[in-house]
Amino acid sequence: MSAYRETKLHGTHGFPYIVYLGIIPEYTGGVALHWHEEIEIIYVTGGTVQVSVRQSDHVLCNGDIVLVHPQTIHAIRQYGESSARYYNILFRFSLLENGAEDTCREKYLAEKTNRS
Repeated sequence: MSAYRETKLHGTHGFPYIVYLGIIPEYTGGVALHWHEEIEIIYVTGGTVQVSVRQSDHVLCNGDIVLVHPQTIHAIRQYGESSARYYNILFRFSLLENGAEDTCREKYLAEKTNRS
């Protein structure tokens, strides 16, 4: 799994948040298999794109969103001959932590420590 680790800093150390625009095929052919410490939200704003998360392929269309947990292998690629426009929103959980118990974060965002 370490071969797929992405070491690029997303945002800054002080503010670990960034948004990338992806346009397939004009800007990129996709993003190869990788994982990182940040949570990632992929939001499709046009066309159709294929997203792989933990060896499961998903076809996303305009308006679709996928949430990729930290340390999860994933990829984005062109779907057939389709073009696509999407945003990658990456941030660390530390941005959501306020020191108090946060039921929403625990229930919907934090992945269980036992992975299958």
